[in-house]
Amino acid sequence: MSLMPSLCAALERASGERLVMRAGERPHVLVGERRHDVASAVLSINAVEALAEQILSPGARQELTTNGSATEPVHA
Repeated sequence: MSLMPSLCAALERASGERLVMRAGERPHVLVGERRHDVASAVLSINAVEALAEQILSPGARQELTTNGSATEPVHA
C-alpha cells in the first residue's frame, strides 16, 4: 500500500512546502520555519528506505544514496 496519498494530504492540510523524512525522527512537514509532525512514530532506517522506494524516482533515489538527501517535486 502506498503512503503517497496520506503524505500529500498531510502536506496539503498544513499548507506545507516540504516533507522531511529522516531516520531517528518523526516525519514532518515544513511550513516556512515551522515544523508539523505528521506521525507519532520515529522512522527507522528501514522505514525511510521503504518510503523512498515508494515515492522517489530512480534518479532521486540515486541522489539520496549519493548525498544522503534528495529533493524531488511530488504531484499526486
